[in-house]
Amino acid sequence: MWLTVFDLNGTVRLVVLLVFALTAPGWAVTAFFLPLEPAIEWTLAITLSIAISTILSMLMIISNHWIPVPAMLGLACVVGGLLIFHISVMSRTEPMRLSADEPGLP
Repeated sequence: MWLTVFDLNGTVRLVVLLVFALTAPGWAVTAFFLPLEPAIEWTLAITLSIAISTILSMLMIISNHWIPVPAMLGLACVVGGLLIFHISVMSRTEPMRLSADEPGLP
């Protein structure tokens, strides 16, 4: 977001934008799932991120309003809001702990 606000261009902006677009939206959604295996969590996060970014791009194309900078700022705000909501919900509940040392587990 700060790269857009300060109008930074070049390789740094491209790399940060790609990393954000390929991970952050999916992490915001998968954060609400039960604890998953890391491989499944990464796969879901990247897949959902690609889907969300593609849907956002297609909506801009269909509506004939190609405005990528405000769209990415809006996406960043939505992702940030979801992650803040997730953190606030998780801070009120005790995290699940599953291990083989606990009684009752095989």
